[in-house]
Amino acid sequence: MDCSDLTDTECKVWQAAATGTLVDLRTGDPKLDSPEKGAEWGPERTVQAEVIAALLLGDGEAASLAVRRVRLQGARITGELDLGAATLRCPLALLDCSFVSAINLDEATAPSVRLSGSHTPTVRARQLQTRGDLRFDEGFSVSAGVDLAGSHIGGDLSCTGGHFSNSDGPALFANGLTVEADMLCDEGFTAEGEVSLLGAHIGSRLVCTGGHFSNSDGPALFANGLTVDVRMLCDEGFTASGGVSLTGAHIGGQLDCRDGHFSNPEGYALLAYRLTVEGDMLCSRGFLAEGEVSLLGAHIGGQLDCSGHFSNPTGDALNAYRLTVEGDMHCSEGFSADGGVSLLGAHIGGLLGCSGGHFSNPTGRALDAGGLTVERDMLCGRGFSAEGEVSLAGAHIGRVLTCWDGRFSNPDGLALNLFGATVSGTLFVESVELEGTLDLRDAKTSNYYDNPAFWPEQLWLDGFVYDNIEGASAKERLEWLLLNERGYSPQIYEQLAAVYRSGGRDEDARRILIEKQRRRSAAGNFATKLWGFLLDWTVGYGYRTWLALVWLAGLLVLGTILFGDVYRGDLTPANKGTTPTSFQPFLYTLDLLLPVVSLHVRDAWIAHGAAQGWSVVFIIMGWILATAAALSLTGLLKRD
Repeated sequence: MDCSDLTDTECKVWQAAATGTLVDLRTGDPKLDSPEKGAEWGPERTVQAEVIAALLLGDGEAASLAVRRVRLQGARITGELDLGAATLRCPLALLDCSFVSAINLDEATAPSVRLSGSHTPTVRARQLQTRGDLRFDEGFSVSAGVDLAGSHIGGDLSCTGGHFSNSDGPALFANGLTVEADMLCDEGFTAEGEVSLLGAHIGSRLVCTGGHFSNSDGPALFANGLTVDVRMLCDEGFTASGGVSLTGAHIGGQLDCRDGHFSNPEGYALLAYRLTVEGDMLCSRGFLAEGEVSLLGAHIGGQLDCSGHFSNPTGDALNAYRLTVEGDMHCSEGFSADGGVSLLGAHIGGLLGCSGGHFSNPTGRALDAGGLTVERDMLCGRGFSAEGEVSLAGAHIGRVLTCWDGRFSNPDGLALNLFGATVSGTLFVESVELEGTLDLRDAKTSNYYDNPAFWPEQLWLDGFVYDNIEGASAKERLEWLLLNERGYSPQIYEQLAAVYRSGGRDEDARRILIEKQRRRSAAGNFATKLWGFLLDWTVGYGYRTWLALVWLAGLLVLGTILFGDVYRGDLTPANKGTTPTSFQPFLYTLDLLLPVVSLHVRDAWIAHGAAQGWSVVFIIMGWILATAAALSLTGLLKRD
């Protein structure tokens, strides 16, 4: 091929290549110059693909031509531009061009390739290697997809403002792609069909800010095993219809999804199983996910901010089973979940903030955080609301768990489940609206704070251990213990009494322990209840032994009056033949009350009538008092 075989337009391109001058064939009319109108362009704007290939490859007469650059704008390029397995000797820039046939860059090597603004049926560029940039930007469009599998781009891969579509497969297929600098799919980028970055490696940033990804048959962005060395941005108007998959991906810095919209209502909006983010992950400030967001086994090296909207009414809106966050995690002001939130077995290295967050899963668990570990505080306070169970069963909170001014609603079941949970610092359950059951079984905390005005109607307390308790008087605490769903349980009384005793409140401790024995007796048969009643009134179940002395003194006074004045005439000497000693009602009464020791006073007198009946009463009372006092002093009454 030589210049004599070319059209005037092609000769211009041929000659301009020597200096790298741009050949601009546009008319200046934006409508007419649109590559969509390429079929209407005449021969003056037409260039054969083989002419461009000859310049790039040095074929024929072009071999002797020193080519600096091939730069062409606004041309209609006919025939297939076949550069497969070739080494391009200069940079290529085909701008705002209309390609009739495919572009083949499979296994090609080039300094740089720029197809900005051009329209083409397809681009095949498997294992393409460039030292510089590859550009499909500024209005570039393709109708049957771009294939960049295994390619290596030495500079940026820019798809900003590009339009990628493929009704029969991926719109952009870039599995195993390597980009040394940035990959840009940002403002104006659209893809109709899957964008696949399986196992790709981006040396700097992956920028999808404002990009639109859509795939009706699967994930809109499939990037399992993706590596981004610096930062990944899916923010500020980013949309994905069909879901985003980042399973096993590794982001060297921040993953920013603020104001991003992820939509796949029937499946995963964001699937990030075992995702690793070295910096922060931000799903806040306008973030919207329709479909499950899965962070199973993910690792976030900084903070995780989820203060956006998560929606999956038929399942988990946010599934973060065994998630690890080195810093703080926020599901606070601005957060809402329509569907369950799972933090089962998760580990949060800082605090977990849920104050102001709204969790809704009325038919199940609004927040399922069994086995959760939070190194610092967990905040479910002011503005927090949950419709459905909040489960922290077996969780470990390193410092404070506060539910102050939060709302927990699950009327037909557990509203707040703290079964087996450990709070190393303070557990605040004061000013909390609880509609449903509070489960504190086997929970442990250093300090427990609540207030009677907000006690739930149902409470499980068995095994609850605390070092200090505030918010109610001892009398009110007895009412609190009565709320225990199981009923009488020795441990809950002993625990409360032990805390009062350690705080120097011995009288309150005794009151609690006496009530414990009352509840225990009340649960027995008639004989047990009667015996318990006697022990309660005589020695306070062993905690008020001095009551026996009070009863003894009272009976002595009563007996002295009865036998000395009221029924004195019913007492006669036992030996009528002897002169009786003077009757002493006090000693007579005392002799009746002493069951073992005899003063021999009652032996000298015989009671008749009412005096005889009262004598029997005093003897029985003496035995009761003596038995109760003995049991009290030996400590037998205090044993269960």
